Amino acid sequence: MGRRRATVTGVLTSVFLFALVNVLWERRNACWDCFAPHGRPFAYFREGGFGGGGGYVWGGIAGDFLAILAVGAAIAWALSRLGHRVGSRAKFESRPDN
Repeated sequence: MGRRRATVTGVLTSVFLFALVNVLWERRNACWDCFAPHGRPFAYFREGGFGGGGGYVWGGIAGDFLAILAVGAAIAWALSRLGHRVGSRAKFESRPDN
């Protein structure tokens, strides 16, 4: 697997996993007037309830972005290592015996 393809696959997989975790976590919270943070692993929004006081947490947004990139890089590294091993094994096995 090429470097660019592994990177794109890793980052997209990471975005999908983080989105899935956030959707599943939000389904758990069903309070309409709560002072609750939203987002995993870092809160990107704090709900203020009917009284207000909520808003976006920019540090959480930056943390989530960096976490997505870090997990994506780890997945890309694993895919490239796995592709290199599989590719080298396939090249070795496809050689004719002399």
